[in-house]
Amino acid sequence: MLNSASVQDFFNLCPDLLCTIEDRYFQLLNPAWQCVVGWTLAELRSRPWLEFLHPDDVSSVNQQSTNTSANINAQNQADLNSPICFQTRFRRENGSYVCLSWSVSQSFDRCIYATVREVDRISGDRFETYRQTAEAKLEESYSLLEAVVEGTTEHLFVKNLKGQYLLVNSSMLRAFNLLPEQVIGKTDEEIFPLTSAQQIGESDRQVIGSGESQMLEEVLEIGTNTRTFLSSKSVHRDTDGKALGLVGLAWDITERKLSEEVLRRSRDELEKTVRERTVELRQSEQRLQAILDNSNAIIYLRDLEGKYIMVNHQFEKIFKVTGAEMAHKTSYDIFPPEIAVTYEEHHRAVLTSGIPITIEELVPLEDDTYTYISVLFPLLDDRGQPNALCSISTDITPLKRAEAETQRALETERELAKLRSQFICTVSHEFRTPLTSISLSADLLQSKGHEWDSPKRHIRLKRIEQGVKRMTFLLDDILTFSRADADKLELNPTSLDIVELCRELAEEIQYSISINHTIELRVKHEVMGHQQPFIPLVLMDEKLLRNILINLLSNGIKYSPSGSKILFELTYAEEISNTSQAVQPNSTQIIFKIQDYGLGIPPEDIENMFDAFYRGGNVGAISGTGLGLAIVKKSVDLHGGSIEVNSEINVGTTVTVIIPIRLS
Repeated sequence: MLNSASVQDFFNLCPDLLCTIEDRYFQLLNPAWQCVVGWTLAELRSRPWLEFLHPDDVSSVNQQSTNTSANINAQNQADLNSPICFQTRFRRENGSYVCLSWSVSQSFDRCIYATVREVDRISGDRFETYRQTAEAKLEESYSLLEAVVEGTTEHLFVKNLKGQYLLVNSSMLRAFNLLPEQVIGKTDEEIFPLTSAQQIGESDRQVIGSGESQMLEEVLEIGTNTRTFLSSKSVHRDTDGKALGLVGLAWDITERKLSEEVLRRSRDELEKTVRERTVELRQSEQRLQAILDNSNAIIYLRDLEGKYIMVNHQFEKIFKVTGAEMAHKTSYDIFPPEIAVTYEEHHRAVLTSGIPITIEELVPLEDDTYTYISVLFPLLDDRGQPNALCSISTDITPLKRAEAETQRALETERELAKLRSQFICTVSHEFRTPLTSISLSADLLQSKGHEWDSPKRHIRLKRIEQGVKRMTFLLDDILTFSRADADKLELNPTSLDIVELCRELAEEIQYSISINHTIELRVKHEVMGHQQPFIPLVLMDEKLLRNILINLLSNGIKYSPSGSKILFELTYAEEISNTSQAVQPNSTQIIFKIQDYGLGIPPEDIENMFDAFYRGGNVGAISGTGLGLAIVKKSVDLHGGSIEVNSEINVGTTVTVIIPIRLS
């Protein structure tokens, strides 16, 4: 069966020129027009369509339009199926004319529908263009289908009429702990235990036999466990409607079934209690009231008009009313309208059907809204007709909250497991590269070192040294992040020559990480916007400051093209306040600005860049753990500073760190 997407694909890929015309202007045009006449579709829609025709053809086309309109006025809808055909010369964008053959129909709403072809048919080159376009569209559709199939968490499968699997997604393979080669081309009897295979086969035959989609529950054996699945199965047909096989989606509902069983047992227990209470009601009203008043559940009776007949002590306690005050009142007298409407609907349903129901109800109180599980059942007279309604409601708010807490804890645990797995994978990869380089260089030195001259041995030793430094950086990052994550990272400020430290780090990083980049260090000392000749010693944590600058500078090098420059700017900014006693510093800041001219960071990634293990979507195969900026952020926070990132794709990134300081 064709859907709207199929029709749209046909319209876009059709090699014939398709269009609709209303009020002398083109409305809908398929892409083939632009290939044939050179005009864009927007240009074709911008002018009356007759202006594109050869002047000598306009009058005959106008006559054809008049005849078409006359036919519409004279014929019924069935006669409109016969199109009017004619030929015109159509002006191309380059000024030449192409001869087009038109097949035109017009509807009662005066909209013209036309199929148009070149008189000399489509050229081979253009056909090749259409073929390539169609193949590209098909490839795009296949990629989209593959993304949907592999992206869904449901178990998706396709079988032929022999019951052999033609397609299964990764979710299904993981669920049954199978490999594709263990499933594709195999039947259920070759994959599952016999009882499970027979059950699946029976439901498959049922769907194919009926020809209709069905939702079925299937209980299957997976190893030593039994799981329940809710399967949606449909017949897969070709364009002629012939059955080709079966398409199915399956959801694992084992946990839901277990929950339903628990609820069923609870419901059975409650219904049992209700039956027992009903017998006691008939025996003695006094005994009933005593039982009701000593129950922790909210219990009440209502007549057929919805008015309260009796409420128990718990009802009075919860809603702060007396039984006398509730007499002859309805739900609308004590509950908000939106809650009262729901209660009334439930009561009418029980009295109309005569069947007890168990439902969850929200009860708004002064301090909060609580959840109760309520059993509603009719009280019957001697003729078996309902003459009142009873409700027993138990507070399950703690249970619901516990369920919510459990769910949140599960989600947190899943996220932690994901982060642990990601961390192990990333760190393993990051260590593998320098270890490989060290191992290779060491092996070469051992086997060939005696044959090499000193410069060549020095190159290999340098590579070993760089690998060791790279691993040292990684270990420092991991240990620093571990301490920060455990809140054990402390600020230990010491007297520091900030200018000398920056020079030392710039030189160390340039020659240990990449000699193909230039780090340009600029130093400024500003007092009220004026430059000063020197920067005094400051109190800062040198180890944390190294973490900040090493990570930012190495990132600048890592994500910049070889031969580019990294701008490293250090600004010592002082604000001075004049007092009656002396001129004293009001606020002093160290500003580090690292600017590169590399990849840039996508805007959607900037807000997450300081999260552990997060990396930009455009880094590709560039190595990294995703810990560097997280460490930078924690180190800046410990100094009481701030960090700002400005970036533009393929232009570069500027990171500005501002740290308030004290003088040594």
